[in-house]
Amino acid sequence: MVAFQAPWFQPPGGPFSHTKHAGACIIETFRRSGAHLDIGPGLHRIYVAAGLPLPQIRWEAVVDGAHDSPVCRSLVDTLESVPPKAIEYGVASEGEFDLTTLAERIRFEMRFVGYAMPMAPLVAAWCRSSAA
Repeated sequence: MVAFQAPWFQPPGGPFSHTKHAGACIIETFRRSGAHLDIGPGLHRIYVAAGLPLPQIRWEAVVDGAHDSPVCRSLVDTLESVPPKAIEYGVASEGEFDLTTLAERIRFEMRFVGYAMPMAPLVAAWCRSSAA
C-alpha cells in the first residue's frame, strides 16, 4: 500500500479580515519558502510518474462551527510558527499579529457572520503496488 496525504492551500474566502490576513500570511510564507501548495491535486500524476498504479483519491476538509473549534486553534498554532520566516521573506512585519488574542478575534468574526471555520482541504491518495 502506498499512501500520501497533502494539504491543498488556497486563500481563505468569505468576509473575514483576521482569518484572511492570517491565512494569507501563512500561505504566502509557505509559497516563498518553496513549498508546493497545490501538490494534492497532482498526486495522481506523481503516482503514475513513479510507476505506481493510478491511485484512489479523496479530497476532504474539516469545517467546525463550535466556539472552541480546534480548527481555529490550528490556524493560530500554525501562524505562531511562521513569523520568523514571514518577516525574513517580507510577508509580515515584526509584531504584526497579536497572537495572544488572534484566536478569540477569529472566533468572534466567525460567530458575527455565522460561518464555521474551514481547515485547509486535504487530498489523500493511495494505491496497492504490485511491485511490493
